[in-house]
Amino acid sequence: MKKATTKMAVQPAVSPEIEAQLRAAAALPDHQIDTTDPDAGEVTDWSGAVRGRFYRPIKKHETLRIDDAATQAGKPQRSRKRTAP
Repeated sequence: MKKATTKMAVQPAVSPEIEAQLRAAAALPDHQIDTTDPDAGEVTDWSGAVRGRFYRPIKKHETLRIDDAATQAGKPQRSRKRTAP
């Protein structure tokens, strides 16, 4: 049996300027870090949205054997006595 091997991705070198910014952000308390994205547009028009467009549930066929008493549990009881016509 073969063992699965993974290749390590080579990370690009970070410039000294970016590294200094990251270290400065790491030194700040969490409440002082600005996490907003000024380049991201605000989505306010959802009129063309379609729910579940890309969701496809996985369907699986199963066979299940259920005792007759279990299937009759939710049904009303019929009287076995026949009434005279």
